[in-house]
Order: sequence, then C-alpha cells, then structure tokens
Amino acid sequence: MKNRLIKITPDKEKAKSLMNMATKRQEMMSTLNSSKYPSLIVERYYEIITELISSILMLDGYKIKCDGAHKALIEYIGDTYNTKFQKSDIYFLDELRLIRNKINYNGFFVKTDYLTRNEKNINEIILKLEELINQKMIPTKNTETAGGIVVNDSKVVVVSQRGTSWSLPKGHIEPGEDKLQAAIREIEEETGITELKLIKDLGSYKRYRIGKNPKEVDTTELKTIHIFLFETDQTKLRPTDPHNPEAKWIQKEKVSELLTHPKDKEFYLKVVKKI
Repeated sequence: MKNRLIKITPDKEKAKSLMNMATKRQEMMSTLNSSKYPSLIVERYYEIITELISSILMLDGYKIKCDGAHKALIEYIGDTYNTKFQKSDIYFLDELRLIRNKINYNGFFVKTDYLTRNEKNINEIILKLEELINQKMIPTKNTETAGGIVVNDSKVVVVSQRGTSWSLPKGHIEPGEDKLQAAIREIEEETGITELKLIKDLGSYKRYRIGKNPKEVDTTELKTIHIFLFETDQTKLRPTDPHNPEAKWIQKEKVSELLTHPKDKEFYLKVVKKI
C-alpha cells in the first residue's frame, strides 16, 4: 500500500471541492427512481464514496498512483482508519467497486433488491466519511498541558477522563502559571493529593486529544504534555474535577496496560525505569 502513495501538500480547498461534488451527486440522486434505475444509483453511490475518500487523502497529504487507484483508496481507509471502519465495511466497499466495474465495463444491471438490502449500509459509510472530513477541516489548536507521574511506594496514580478513558493526572496550563505550577494544581484537582515532593522533570511529548470514542483521536487539538515525577506519602484519593471522577493506585509495572492513548503508553514506557 505504501508504495502506491505519493506525498503531497495537504490541500483543504481541493478536498472541500471534492466533498461539495459528492454532496451535489447525493442531491441529484434524490430525483432518481430507485426501482427504475438501481444500476445508476449504485454507480453514483460509488462515485460519492470515492470522491469522499479522495478528499480524506487530500487532507492527509497524499494522492495515489493511477494503476488500481480505486482499490488503493479503499485499502487506505481500511489501513489508516481501522477504528472507524470495520473490516466488514472495507469488504463491502471492495465488493461495491467490483459491481461498479461490471456496470461500467460489462453493462451489468443491478437488481432492485440489492439496493434495498444495502442502501442503509452505504449511507452509514458515507456519513462516517463525511464526519471524518468535517473533523479534519477544523483547524488544529495547539495547547500546553502539564501533569505528573505520582509515586507512592511502588504504585502510580492514574485518573479516569469522563469515565471513558484512563491517563496520568494532567491538564491545561492556565494563564499566569508555569508548567510545574499547573502540574501540581491539576494533580490536586484530579486526585486530591496535596503533599507532593518533586523528584525531576521527565520532559514532554505531543499527541492529539482523545476523541469521544476513546479508540479515536480528536485532531482539533494537539497537546504538548509536560510530565514531572513526584513522590507522596498520601494514599487517600479524592478527585474534585467533575470531568475526572475517578483516581486509583496501580502497580507501576501495570500502568501502561491501563493508559488509553498510545502516545501516553509510549511515553510512560520510556520513563518507567526512572521511577
């Protein structure tokens, strides 16, 4: 797949034009009689889908070499966005590609019941592609965040974010704060720990925020996360942040297994030997 991709400069305007064309096709399809023109409707659905996938590639900064381009488009979505699109979606799209080819090159006529059985699935895939494009169209906000790895004996505290994901205690640096002050404040809000002994600055890393679906990232915010190492004798955890309602102690060797975001896991595994 990678040798089929050509790196280009991301182009939001061209991506927007492709999405607008797909929208126009959908408007035009509403005028067609599905029982009379099922083959034309299937063909148009396929064109809508390939235009939307092409828009996503344009936003990601890629285009695909001409040979077998449509198959490569489908493979790209399956490989790159496998948390949003299930294997069954990709299999269905490839089947749709083959049917469209038979319509175009062999004069194949689709039966009305094919459309009846599959139109809901087609529209759900189109909706997911449109949601992905809309999310990518929103400018990325860069933010500064600070937090810490807080150790008590051989355990590290982790916090729940909105009850759907797990991370180290951390949060945005407020105006007038430095990163250490922000880390201490956020740890207190998310865990209730006030007695902290600073051991060292562990450095920083970047990642996108966790999406509403914890398996996905939200590209509207790119965080630079500064992490400090602290020790504490406190064991009672009393979070006061309503967005982070739960905190708990975990054996330090097990922490990476619980952290939701892959970049959080990666950073923790790099520094765990320093704890």
